[in-house]
Amino acid sequence: MFLKNIISKYNLTQILLLVTALLIPLEKTSMRIILGIITLVVLITGKYTAFSNKKSWIKLSLTLLWIIPFIQLIILIILNGSWENWEEPLIIKLSLLLFPIFIFLGFELKKDFIYELIRVFLIGCCISVSICLLYALYNFLDTNNTTHFFYRELSYFHHPSYFSMYLNFAIGILYLNIISPYYQFEKKWSWTLIIAFTLFIVLASSRTGWISNFLINSTFIIILIKKQFFTKKHLLIGFAIIALLVTIVNVSPSLKIRFDEMINNTVYANQQSNSTSSTSTRKKAWESSTVLIKQNWLFGLGTGLGKNELNKIYDLKGYDSLKEDNTNTHNQYLQYLLDHGIIGLSFLVFFTIIMLFISFNDKYYLYTLFLIIMIINFMTESILETQSGIVFFAFFNTLFFYNWIDKKHKVI
Repeated sequence: MFLKNIISKYNLTQILLLVTALLIPLEKTSMRIILGIITLVVLITGKYTAFSNKKSWIKLSLTLLWIIPFIQLIILIILNGSWENWEEPLIIKLSLLLFPIFIFLGFELKKDFIYELIRVFLIGCCISVSICLLYALYNFLDTNNTTHFFYRELSYFHHPSYFSMYLNFAIGILYLNIISPYYQFEKKWSWTLIIAFTLFIVLASSRTGWISNFLINSTFIIILIKKQFFTKKHLLIGFAIIALLVTIVNVSPSLKIRFDEMINNTVYANQQSNSTSSTSTRKKAWESSTVLIKQNWLFGLGTGLGKNELNKIYDLKGYDSLKEDNTNTHNQYLQYLLDHGIIGLSFLVFFTIIMLFISFNDKYYLYTLFLIIMIINFMTESILETQSGIVFFAFFNTLFFYNWIDKKHKVI
C-alpha cells in the first residue's frame, strides 16, 4: 500500500530522490548509479521552461560550489597541459552540480514532499542502525570480542564520523517532530529513536559526533523544558539515560580511551610528532595546511593538488603517519581555501555560515539545524572530499536552500 501510494503520488524523478533519501544512511556505492539514472530521467522529462523564471537562477547559484572548481580546473589544464590528479575530486563533487539541477528541472518542490523525503531518510537511518547492530552481534557471537560494538567495526556502511552526522541530524528532526509533529512520527517513537540513535553515536566513538550530539540534546531539552513538554517522569528518565551513558563510557575500555585521547592530544599534540590519534592528526593537518594557505591564499592550489603539497609539508615536519595516509586538511573551510583560495571559500561560507544566520532569522529551523551540524563537522573533517559527505550535504542543502527561496512552501 505504501509503495502504491508513492508511485501514484509522485513522478519518476521524485521517486528516485526518495530512493536516494533512503539509501544515504545505507549504501554509498549505489549512489553513482542512482545519480546516473536521475540524470537520464531529468534530461528526458525536465521542465526546461523553469529557466525563464528569474528566481530560479538564484536557486542555481548553489551550483557555483562545483562550477568554480571546474573553471579553476580548466584554467590549470590549459596552463599545465595535464588532467592528472584533478579528475577524481571533481567527479566526487558532481552531486553539488547534479542535485540542484535535478530538483530545479524535475518538479516544483513543495513542503509535503520535503517532509516525505525526511520521513524516508529517518526510515533509512532506522534500517541502517538495525543492520549495524545485528552485524556487530553476529560478529560478537562468532568471535566473543566486544570491539565489534565500537567505532569502525560497528559503523558498517560509513565512517563513524559521517554516520554520526546523519544520526545527529535525524535526532534534531525527531526533536522538531516532538515540538511540531509534521513528520508523522508518534512522540513515543520519536523519543525511542532519539535514545537509540544517541546510544549508537556513543558506541560509534566519533568525538565530533559526541560534541554535536551533546549540543543537540541539551539545546532541545532546554527548549522542551521551557515549552513545558517535560514532566517529572521525563526528567527522571533523562537522568537515568545520562547515568547509563556515563557508565557505558567508563566501563568500556575502547570508549574511555577515545575520550581520554581527545583531552590529552588536544593539549599535548605538538609534543608527539608521530602520534596517530585522530585529535593530534587534525592539529598537525591544520598547522601544515596553514603553511600552504599563506602562500596560495588568493586562488588556491587547485582541485586535487593540495594533497601532494601537504605531503611535502608532512615530510618536512616529520609527520610520517600523515604522509603515509595521504591525510587531507580535516577541515572543510581550510580545504576550500587551500584548493580554491579566498574566492572559493567565500561561496562556501555564504552557503553555510551566512545562510545559518539568515535561516534562523527567517525561522527556517530545520535548515538552521542542518547547517549547524554541517558547520560543526566541517571544522573537523573535509566533508566535501568524500562521497558520504558530499551526497548528504548536496542533497539536503539543495532542498532547504530552494525551500528558503520559495517562501510559500516553507517548512519549519
